[in-house]
Amino acid sequence: MPLEWRGTGAFSARMTTMRVENEAATVLAVEAGLRVIRDGTVDQLMLKEHAKGTPTPSAPGEPPAMITGGLKASVRIEPPRILSPGLVKGRVGPTKPYSRIQELGGEAGHGAKLPKRPYLKPALALALAQIQLAFIAAWSARGIGG
Repeated sequence: MPLEWRGTGAFSARMTTMRVENEAATVLAVEAGLRVIRDGTVDQLMLKEHAKGTPTPSAPGEPPAMITGGLKASVRIEPPRILSPGLVKGRVGPTKPYSRIQELGGEAGHGAKLPKRPYLKPALALALAQIQLAFIAAWSARGIGG
């Protein structure tokens, strides 16, 4: 006696709907996470400031002290996009050419050596709990994940 499966079309359609809903919720969560990281990065860059031509009040290992606010203003979000099923990519970070050497330290022009003055890494560390909550909220709103 042959087996007959009924309702497989409805099952397949529901699985597709669930995947689309999951991806939409994930995009929303990634967007929220990127905003949290951006805001935290801006906060790190506003902790100290000083006038141009004066010594920085930031110790090595602390975020750079703000002079003009250019680095802070350059922090941008690249909106998330779905690259493939289950893979969503978004980015956040500064666009100023000197942003990397501030974060990681290294040799600048004329042999000057700059110490690490991280601002992105601390912002991310402070944001992780909020990012997790953003995913929980986005997925829960769509009935995903329990």
